[in-house]
Amino acid sequence: MGALALVVAGLIVGLVNERAFRVRQAQSLTAQAEVLAATVEPALVFQDPSAAGDLVRALRPDARVEAAGIYDDRGARVAEFGRGGERPPGTVAEARPAPGVAVAVTAPVLHEGVPIGTVYLRAAPEPLGDLVQRHAGTALLLLMAVLVLAGAHAAQAAQARAAAESQARALELADMNERLQQQIRRRETAEEALLQAQKMETLGQLTGGIAHDFNNLLQTVQGAFDVISSRPSDTGRVEKWARMGTEATQRGSRLTSQLLAFSRSQKLELRPVDVREVVDRLRELLPTVLGTAVNVVFDVHETEAWVIGDATQLELAVLNLCINARDAMPDGGEVRVSTHSEFVTEDSNLQPGNYLVLSVADTGVGMPADIQKRAFDPFFTTKGVGKGTGLGLAQVYGIAKQAGGLARLHSETGTGTTVSVYLPVAKDNVVAPSDEVASQAGNAGARILVVDDDAGVLSYVSDALTTLGYACFPADNGPAGLEILERERIDLVLADYAMPGMSGAAFARLVLAQRPELPILFASGYADSEALEQALGRPAQLLRKPFDRATLGARVALSLSTPPTPKVE
Repeated sequence: MGALALVVAGLIVGLVNERAFRVRQAQSLTAQAEVLAATVEPALVFQDPSAAGDLVRALRPDARVEAAGIYDDRGARVAEFGRGGERPPGTVAEARPAPGVAVAVTAPVLHEGVPIGTVYLRAAPEPLGDLVQRHAGTALLLLMAVLVLAGAHAAQAAQARAAAESQARALELADMNERLQQQIRRRETAEEALLQAQKMETLGQLTGGIAHDFNNLLQTVQGAFDVISSRPSDTGRVEKWARMGTEATQRGSRLTSQLLAFSRSQKLELRPVDVREVVDRLRELLPTVLGTAVNVVFDVHETEAWVIGDATQLELAVLNLCINARDAMPDGGEVRVSTHSEFVTEDSNLQPGNYLVLSVADTGVGMPADIQKRAFDPFFTTKGVGKGTGLGLAQVYGIAKQAGGLARLHSETGTGTTVSVYLPVAKDNVVAPSDEVASQAGNAGARILVVDDDAGVLSYVSDALTTLGYACFPADNGPAGLEILERERIDLVLADYAMPGMSGAAFARLVLAQRPELPILFASGYADSEALEQALGRPAQLLRKPFDRATLGARVALSLSTPPTPKVE
């Protein structure tokens, strides 16, 4: 009877543990789905499948997620992620898990309280090793009970020994259950870190400073137009204020580039970059972002310092480091941004050669040795919940590695922290392409179809291309552009990416169906080339707004002189 009771107890324990595990798994998956639904809301509002895809693919490091999908308000799949050939359902209506299959959940995407889409997550099958580990104690207990029942006819001494062994195994089961509880607690801690990673902490910190700078830029532009309109005949004043307005728009373009870099909407573009110019562009922004309690000091070489990298990403790295430095000085202090050259000969982590070292140092609280070892780990943060994503230093490290360099950290408790980014110096024979050189490759008299839903942009681009010697055919939407394409001989299409009704990508696909060889140049202030390549199936040319007439002419000339790359199959 005792052995039989042990069998029943083992089965009950196993069923209870399995049910509890499934409940915890569903709760964890639901939490992840709700976080993803809140994060993907802007992507669905602005109909940006690329941003939605980036958010879904961010789940790739989580081995517990087998498939994920994002659907719009019509139930159509916008973005997906699958592991091992597995894919999410094609529509929301199909997103219902079959009985006995993996755990799957859905969560609505709300915008101002109105459902605009749905998030679907399906749990990956539990690895066999985890399943065995979770039920090993129960299985062992059941096996022991069966053996006791089979040997019930044995001698009393054997029964006594079996009872003693059963008690020992019961103690082992209790120990294994305790280890399982510890694993569950560690998993919950990891889930909290995932929730933190979804928060765009840095963007929130920049919002106030960016808004302040944009108001100043708009004031300059508005004032320039006001002065020009009041005295249009004064050539000297018109030239002066036109130049000031142009410079203000260029500064605004750099600010939007920084915002897009934080949202990961721009593709990494490695090219020769003068680090001195990168730091100069941050001189006005950093004091605004860091606040009056922080004194910002620049110690940058006056000579040119060319490296191979992405200018926007380098600005992002410096911003991240300076914001971290500010947070390490709650009572204020000094942040020093400096550069120096260093020749590396023997270093296990760097190739021998010349490097430019870009450093950000603070006078803050510093870090103990154990924190320094994990500082560059993704999702590791010492800040409170909701105050840090743990991605800032990891992003700086990634930017340095992508450029062929390295990031290093030195800190002492109570003294401060210095983060140094090593960047390979560009070779002497590497020269950044200039707009003047590119414009010489143009084709005078080419016929260009311009498609943009903004009347002001359409008018400016058409007039600018006409003054450059091109024949221009304007259209304010995709269908109108297709009609022009049918009746006119067109050499190049210049199209806006974000248009209502028919987007630039959809328009381009229809154009290429008729004229596969026709070059297409996209103009946009938001879309990135990677999203366009996914939409078109071939490398895309992108002209970022805002742009001036010289940049427009150079990119048009380059597009006309460069044959389109064949479609990627």
